This record gives sequence, structure tokens and C-alpha cells, in this order.
Amino acid sequence: MKTAKAETNSVPARQSYYPETVVFVIDVREDLGIEYGKYVSRLELLKQCIGYCAQAKSRMNPGHKFGLAVIRDSVQWEGGCITASAEGLLTALRAVHPLPAGGHGTAPPRPLDLSALVSLVQPLAVAEEADGCRVRVVLVYCRSAELPRWTNRHWSGEGLCMDALFVYDKAAAAAAAAASPEPHCSSPQDVYTWLEDNLDELSSRCAHHAYIFEAGGHLVRKVMNLLINLMAHPAQRPPQRALRATFLDLAAIPSLSASGNIGAPTATAPSVTTATASPDASAFPPLPTAATAAPAANLPATGAWGVIVTPPHGSCHPSAEMDLINLSSPSEHPLPPPSLSPPPAAGAATPLPS
Repeated sequence: MKTAKAETNSVPARQSYYPETVVFVIDVREDLGIEYGKYVSRLELLKQCIGYCAQAKSRMNPGHKFGLAVIRDSVQWEGGCITASAEGLLTALRAVHPLPAGGHGTAPPRPLDLSALVSLVQPLAVAEEADGCRVRVVLVYCRSAELPRWTNRHWSGEGLCMDALFVYDKAAAAAAAAASPEPHCSSPQDVYTWLEDNLDELSSRCAHHAYIFEAGGHLVRKVMNLLINLMAHPAQRPPQRALRATFLDLAAIPSLSASGNIGAPTATAPSVTTATASPDASAFPPLPTAATAAPAANLPATGAWGVIVTPPHGSCHPSAEMDLINLSSPSEHPLPPPSLSPPPAAGAATPLPS
């Protein structure tokens, strides 16, 4: 699934640190086409992850506050009020249960309206702003094949700091498409693209760089990692486009000299002359010959893989001429010379190692 986000050209200045009031908005309507037991397990996973993240964020700064709202047929507060403790949020989460989808012959569920969500949270945002806090909504949307809507999109005064995690199920989306009377049913990619475009615009009106992530409901570790990323303070996190998409490739990093001067020449091991062998012999490091078994007089002694083993005198720091191990081409460095001691005579006792 594509996760590239379009960023606005005008990037506001990074704001100073401030306490947050994080409002979690969880979609508890059962995903159409998904097994009910599977959906219950997914909702329990989300509740546990949110509880862990709130506890960690509260330990970082006790000034943070938390709120909880749920999406059923409409967006409603859960728990009654904003709490300053993670335990209060956990108490409210325990009362959240999935809302089963209606059977055949019942009216389809109403889609989520972003304008209703903004109307619910904006009075709290104004009050918290007066107290020196800022409200941020973390939306957890779980309808794999149902697009939300934004009725008051053209009203420029409607803005809200919002991040989102879209948790979907491809099998549920396929089942919903098969049961839908419409010729075209929205796919999870369509839903994610809609969230990307509209939540970016909604958040940019408040100078907020939104984080909008997606994950399959069966990917437990990914869901938890993305929720942890959403807990990062907006004033201390980079834009989503600056996040590293892949792991750091250590093999692609060039080797550096120990002296810290990249351009300075480093000491190398004595050259080794080897005879041409069969193609299979190229996979093995060359052995030193008798002429090169002992190091030259004007070069320091080297050990395995070309590392200078002579310790520096009068200092515990590595000398400027010490070379680092080159992991990219270990076959270019000679192995230590083999032992030249004669084999023990027949019947003689083998000496113990010292």
C-alpha cells in the first residue's frame, strides 16, 4: 500500500515544547465482512496499545492529559471528561466494546463525518489552548472499505491537529465488495488516500504536520510500533516524509580511518603474490608465500585481516597509522602465517598447550 504523503510548500517554524491533551478517537463499528471474533481481538489489541502508550507518555511528562471518544453511528465522548492520569484513560477503555454491524435488511452504518468530529473536539481545544495546552486527536479508523466524509471542507475556519492510524483487513474489504450492490466499492487503498488528502488539509490549517499511517490488523508488532510513533510530541518529531523508510544498511557505509581523517592514506598490509588457480579457489583468502611470510623491516607487524597489532607507546588511544578492518572485502587481506614448527615424531608425547 502506498504511504507517500503530499506535504505543503509552506513549512511553519518549529514550535516550542508544550503539554498536550491527546484525544484518542477509536472506531468501534464492526468492519463489514470480517469475523466478529477477529474484530474483537483487533479492538482489544488497540485498547492495550493505547493504554501502554498513554502510560509511557504520562511518565515522560505528568502535565499531559488524555481523552477518549468512540465512533459508532456518530462520534461520542467516552468516559465523561478529560483525565490527567493514564489510569483514568484505562478505566474508560475497559468500557469500550465493539458495535456489531447490522444484519441483512438493516440500514447501513453512517460514514464518519470529519465535521462532526471537529465540532465535538473544537470547544475543548479552545479551552485547553487558554490553559497553555494543545489538543491533538489520534484517530484510529478501522473500516476497510468505507470512505469517511467531510461536509464542511470548504469552510476555512474548520481546522484540528489530527494524526491517524488506518487499520484494515483485506479479506473484509473483499467480502464487503462482493456483498455491495454498488458497482464500485472502495478499497483499503482508496480509504487511505482519502485520509491522507483530507487529514493533511485539516491539520495544515493549524500548522500541524500530520502523521497518517496504515497497517493490516494482523500485523500486531507494526500496529504497536506505529501507535508509539504517534505518541511523539509534534514539536519534537520530524515531518512524516523525513522518516526513514528502510533500515540502515551498514554494509554500504565506507570504512573510515581511526585518525578521523577520511582523505588521509592508511597503512596497508604487504602485498601478496599468488599463483593463478582454478575458479573455485577465488572464494578463499590467499595464503602468504615464503617470501612474504615475514613482514618487511620498514613496516609494522600485522595480524589477521591486515590489522596493525603493534600497540601505541605512551597513550591508550589508537595511533594515527592504525587501520580499521575492511568488512567489505575480507579476501583482500592475508591470513596469519601458518605455524612452521615440525610435526612431533612418531610415538612422542604431544605437548600440552601453554
